[in-house]
Amino acid sequence: MNKRIEADYPHTQKETVLALLGKKPSVDNSPAMDILKEELGYIAQGKTTPDFLEVLSGPRLLATMGMIREIVSQNPTISTNTASPANIRSQLFKQFLVDLQKTTEAKVNVTPFLRSQRKALGLAGSISDLAELSATFACIEDWDLLGQDHLDLIQYPGTFNPFPHRGHLEVAQMAHTTENDPATRRVIVSTTILNPNKPEDAKNFPERLDNLQRGFLLESHASVIGLAGDYLNSAHRKQQWEIAAQLDSEQRLRLACGSDTFAKIVSRALEGAVDDQFILREGTVYVSDRKGIKNENLKKDLETAQTVFSTKVVILPEAQFALSGTLVRALPIPGRRPYSPNEFVRAAI
Repeated sequence: MNKRIEADYPHTQKETVLALLGKKPSVDNSPAMDILKEELGYIAQGKTTPDFLEVLSGPRLLATMGMIREIVSQNPTISTNTASPANIRSQLFKQFLVDLQKTTEAKVNVTPFLRSQRKALGLAGSISDLAELSATFACIEDWDLLGQDHLDLIQYPGTFNPFPHRGHLEVAQMAHTTENDPATRRVIVSTTILNPNKPEDAKNFPERLDNLQRGFLLESHASVIGLAGDYLNSAHRKQQWEIAAQLDSEQRLRLACGSDTFAKIVSRALEGAVDDQFILREGTVYVSDRKGIKNENLKKDLETAQTVFSTKVVILPEAQFALSGTLVRALPIPGRRPYSPNEFVRAAI
């Protein structure tokens, strides 16, 4: 696999893309078209991926595909990078959609197929792939096949340093399946770049994002987005959560975290942090109770969140892999490998 994001890719670019596409994307929206054209240029150079497509649904997805189609048609000289092995899934997805143009029997299967294969959209590694996909989506739009397509997005942020371990994948899986209708739910994994307690985050952000892509590659219910989390500026982080909520089917923030992180969110919210107050007041929080955290402490945090902020909290089942990223980081490289989720991560560490 190639690096999913390079050092010279602007970290604020993905945030701008998601903010514009989360509203009402249209070919008549010049700022959105300009930003998307710029993003396609980075994709063509292999500096990022069209990961933003994985969090768009229904009219937003169709409109964005229409914008891509328009941009590519107006800019035929956009260069393209070499497709990676991961694009096999994208090619299979594209072939399924292309086949729809030849038969009427498969039309009713577009929405469930898209839900199960949505990850393939973000794996399209070339402009030619995106051009073909956007042309196929034009047919789907003409046939009005995505009217019922929508997504409930569960944000799963974290440092994930140096890579996501098996415990992280387990939390994402539990958050995905804990409530009804998991078919409409996606877990959106992102990492931090600015953190006052972890200054190293800014130095190895590209590597951690690459490892996130590797670690969650086979998790069809999860999408890794190159949104760079800012924990230095509470107001800016609140804006990032507002963008995430805007993309949700109910425009609601949903957040998955460990009980230790939940305790920090509650503590900071009580101190006046507007980003954490937004989480507790506007969102649903899925909490994984790590082993070693006293239940009394969790109960106290739950009571505070529900009493002060009227937070909706869902306690996830007890994790089988109650691992600590701090402990994994302390191990030498050979000792880390058993905790990595798959061979794609082990090949990179």
